[in-house]
Amino acid sequence: MTKNKKELVQERRLSPLRLILLLMFIAILTTGGIVGATGNIGKFGFSRAAVLNQWFAPYVDVTATPMFMFQNLGSTENKDVVLAFIVSDPTNSCTPSWGGSYTLDQASEELDLDRRIARLQQQGGMSLFLSGV
Repeated sequence: MTKNKKELVQERRLSPLRLILLLMFIAILTTGGIVGATGNIGKFGFSRAAVLNQWFAPYVDVTATPMFMFQNLGSTENKDVVLAFIVSDPTNSCTPSWGGSYTLDQASEELDLDRRIARLQQQGGMSLFLSGV
């Protein structure tokens, strides 16, 4: 080798510190990938749900028959519910309706929706509303 090539090779060498840091980085990535892929995260003191911050609530179409008694969910483990669908009224696009079938006032009277939501909340449940176009 000529002197210029030796200098070039010496400039490209990894220092021991850089090599150790590179190997540690690869080991951490590999360990994290294996733990995440196998679902063994609970062994490290974390619950999978806490790590992923998951939330679930049943989806209920309030206009469907037979009527689903979502207000009774307050006495179960999963107290929350997603109520659907608040959409625009077919005759007036600026007016909200439940499924295009009931105005908000009609739903309160005919579906007893206000009372049912209040009952769910009294039992510690939470209701969310799903809207569409």
